[in-house]
Amino acid sequence: MPDPFDISSDSKVTVTESSFNSQYKINIQISKIGNPDLSFYDNSTIYLKESGPVDVGGRPVNMTLELVPNEINLSAIKDNKTVSLLVGNYSHILPGNYYLTISAGNGIITKSIFIDLNIRNTRK
Repeated sequence: MPDPFDISSDSKVTVTESSFNSQYKINIQISKIGNPDLSFYDNSTIYLKESGPVDVGGRPVNMTLELVPNEINLSAIKDNKTVSLLVGNYSHILPGNYYLTISAGNGIITKSIFIDLNIRNTRK
């Protein structure tokens, strides 16, 4: 049986110093998969969760992540819905690649995507 929803986003995102003083927004798409056999999922809620990056030593990086909204009722999605991942408090972080995990689940099915967040310092 196919899944009732899907999750997608750009897999690589680059942030440069010009956006360091604001929140950076990454668009996440939640798509409803139209299939009459999946109608029993129509009133289920999709819960979204973000997992932040860790440094090379495995310690959490002090960066804020917020999904807006963080839950969606599947019946409210016609084709797809855009969710914003707001990334903040990253101006002090060393330049490099940081991996974020975004998960969407309805209690029965969970799907995750991974985003390679490249923080670049363009100062010389």
